[in-house]
Amino acid sequence: MNGNVNLQIIKSLEGDNQLSECTLFYQNTRPCIIVFQNAELGNHQFEGKDVFDGFCELRLFLEKKGWNILCNGARVDAYPSSMSRDMGGGMKLYHLQIGKRPQRSDLLRIFDKAEPNKIGTIEEQRLYYERWRASEKSE
Repeated sequence: MNGNVNLQIIKSLEGDNQLSECTLFYQNTRPCIIVFQNAELGNHQFEGKDVFDGFCELRLFLEKKGWNILCNGARVDAYPSSMSRDMGGGMKLYHLQIGKRPQRSDLLRIFDKAEPNKIGTIEEQRLYYERWRASEKSE
């Protein structure tokens, strides 16, 4: 599946948020290709094993410049399952709640809009995922 989506990126500066528009073009193939276009940051191409992996490469680029992207793929409390990555190319992820096994109704599309208070860094997302996994094993 190939597509494009218009999103916002956000940069927090001393309590004030700066927003900018960007366009992502993606090819859900192996390897996945994501092309990022933004007036301020330019055009860049990222590659990954699947859409989520390529999206994480884009996020690393943005984080180094102080930006983050306002979509579900950048939510701290969202992460794709192995099956979602294998069968769907990482286009969907689960909204994770500590101590709770996700249901089909918890599936989110990676590029749907997310609020600024829901997003975080790749490291914050990874740490939340590890906390969630540990909470599942303790039940």
